Amino acid sequence: MFGYLRFLLALLVLLSHVNLRLGRDFNPGVFAVVMFYMLAGFVSAHLIEKVFTEKQQLFDFYLDRILRIYPQYLFVALLSVLFLAVTAYGEPQYRFGTVLNNILIIPLNYYESIDSSILQALPYPYPLIPPAWSLALELQAYILLPFAARSVVARASLGVTSFLIFLMANLGVINPEDYGYRLLVGVLFVFLLGISIHHCLRSSSYLHRFDYFFPIVVLITLLGLFPVLLTSPEIIFANFVRETILGVLLGIPLLFCLGKIKVKLLGNRLFGDLSYGIFLSHFLAMWFLNSNGLELQLIGSGPYIAMTISLSVGIAICGVFGVERAMKQYRFSRTRKSTSD
Repeated sequence: MFGYLRFLLALLVLLSHVNLRLGRDFNPGVFAVVMFYMLAGFVSAHLIEKVFTEKQQLFDFYLDRILRIYPQYLFVALLSVLFLAVTAYGEPQYRFGTVLNNILIIPLNYYESIDSSILQALPYPYPLIPPAWSLALELQAYILLPFAARSVVARASLGVTSFLIFLMANLGVINPEDYGYRLLVGVLFVFLLGISIHHCLRSSSYLHRFDYFFPIVVLITLLGLFPVLLTSPEIIFANFVRETILGVLLGIPLLFCLGKIKVKLLGNRLFGDLSYGIFLSHFLAMWFLNSNGLELQLIGSGPYIAMTISLSVGIAICGVFGVERAMKQYRFSRTRKSTSD
């Protein structure tokens, strides 16, 4: 079921970038990214528990995550460079530092202080793959997740500290968008919720009472906070406060429920693979449409959305069968070798 969930979340991110909003300017993409973080924690806990079981396999875990993220990322980045070379869309400028930042990915998370922009003549200066700032955050989380998955002390200290920072951000004490959504220090607890949920559902050898209480405490706290924030529209209707809180509130029970389903649904793995390609490529699809004069007439309309989805799925299919399948076989062969050593 997680493959279908990831596919739906990727579509929500895409829809948010074609200006689709729900209700009173509710951004579904933010909600989806928060749930992606929780899924990443859940998957990491599974890998630590079942695959990279020894502490000396830490490097193997890191390499596996790099091999999961980079090949399709570089594939879409290369397609974007080719598209920009042909069309000059957005008046791209390639400087050594910005190109290096786009390759390294992690600097993209700090776009407010580190210039990684390639496209200059758009409403905002963009890197090659604009949503990749969240991949940068995820890569940073992967550095800490193996330690948190194995150690309840690390899990509890990091989780509680991060959650307190998240609460301060959503109460307006510190910048809510930065510390409640875009920077690891305020959302690390979401990844750790995924770890705790995995440990509870799989009766992990790393399971601790903390893993039962942490999701419950987070749920109760946010359920109590949400009505309070409703009395402060200047906070809750700005800076993605609603979206991040609802992402956590719905993500916890949803992950618990889906994690209990043992049935393997047809197409689940394929849809999960396609989700990453859609997440990476939908800006490229939009830029292609916009370069052909479709932006002003159609953006936000049904035909524009349908064309963006179709192009993104097409690029994702090329990425899955041209890059991801071969890389996945290599990753699995490394995993088998690593576990047999």
